[in-house]
Amino acid sequence: MLKKNLWLIYRKWMIIALLSGCVYVFGYSDRVESGSAAAPCIQECDSNLNECNDYCDYYCDETSDQQACDSCLQACTQAHFQCLTYAVSCQDLDVVPGRCSVEYADHCPIINGTPNCSHSGAYAAYYLICNNAIGPGQCVSCPYANYFCVGSNGLAACFGS
Repeated sequence: MLKKNLWLIYRKWMIIALLSGCVYVFGYSDRVESGSAAAPCIQECDSNLNECNDYCDYYCDETSDQQACDSCLQACTQAHFQCLTYAVSCQDLDVVPGRCSVEYADHCPIINGTPNCSHSGAYAAYYLICNNAIGPGQCVSCPYANYFCVGSNGLAACFGS
């Protein structure tokens, strides 16, 4: 029991450290790349947001909890808004597309093999639909293996448990 509690504490500190690192890297790296006298490009801010959201698929997988997923995605959004506060639009610069798209919908428990969104355990939250890194097609990063993310249309999980 003590080892399990220590693991939970270490895991939370690890998530906090990772999110702090993401905010630092994605929030402040634009200033370094663009030079001290120039503002970052809006397109760079958007590309950084896409990259950050892609990284969150590990925190939104079926073995993760909803708090870790939401914290990662919210850290990305916060860093994006911070970047946009001093960004300018640049010509001839494309936004690098993300591998994952952030979705928000009901998370419904699967009872007897069927999602039940009227169950008291259903809730609304974030999840990701990603292009599968291994082979073609899409997959879903939805926290909790025994839940179904509405809008994912039954896509397979991105990571197996």
